[in-house]
Amino acid sequence: MDKMGKFALVEGALFVTIALYVALSFRRRFQLIRQLLLLIASVITGSLLALFGQVYQTGADTWQLFFGWAVLIVPWVIIARFPALWLLWLELINTGLILYFGVMDFAFINYFYEGVLQVGVCCG
Repeated sequence: MDKMGKFALVEGALFVTIALYVALSFRRRFQLIRQLLLLIASVITGSLLALFGQVYQTGADTWQLFFGWAVLIVPWVIIARFPALWLLWLELINTGLILYFGVMDFAFINYFYEGVLQVGVCCG
């Protein structure tokens, strides 16, 4: 499959998911299904970002992917008020921070304390 076919497949799935959410929102029914649709749309957004980075070889660090993903889904997290979506968002932030601390070289933190800092970010 060529790159445009891959993008069409992922963006089509995202479009269908959001269209279903909007259609159900007008009826103000099926709250759980609407929340699950936003969760699915959030995961598809991450796969779209990963596909973009893979196809165009952006050279971005992995922490930038996770932070960008977290920033892009903030409106859906707030709208859905769904604990699983909040958990996904927090995990994206934690993963981005852990990867950021792994890439950045802090002069005041030696190797041992860098691991402690990563554990503190993850579990704190």
